Amino acid sequence: MRSNKESLRMALNQVSRDRLIDVCEKLGLPVPNRRDKVPAIDALIAHGYPTNLDAVFSHFNREELNDVCKKLVLSSAGTDNGPIVRRIVEFLTDPSDVEGVKAPTPEAVRVGDRVFIGHGRSPMWFELRIFLTECWG
Repeated sequence: MRSNKESLRMALNQVSRDRLIDVCEKLGLPVPNRRDKVPAIDALIAHGYPTNLDAVFSHFNREELNDVCKKLVLSSAGTDNGPIVRRIVEFLTDPSDVEGVKAPTPEAVRVGDRVFIGHGRSPMWFELRIFLTECWG
């Protein structure tokens, strides 16, 4: 499992270099090299992790927050950026208990010994059944 800082780095990497530098300027953070996004990400991590992440993510627009949520496999639902920022910050500080995390359901995790295949009147289903029976028993 990846660490929280690695997840934060991966999340910030979804945002463009220019926007990262812009957020650094708004927060008054020096960025030594503006030609690459890594120094801006490093500055934001040093500034924000783990206590000021909400200040960092509150500067991003909805589209950027959606990209971050998609990368972290979080729900981006909400009419306001505030709940999305809170969800991201909670995940990055303690991913074990966050509302909106798309955890696998017990049904998806359970492994059984049978597969149900729907049927219709098409002969293709019958052929599939024969194939699977011959190959897998």
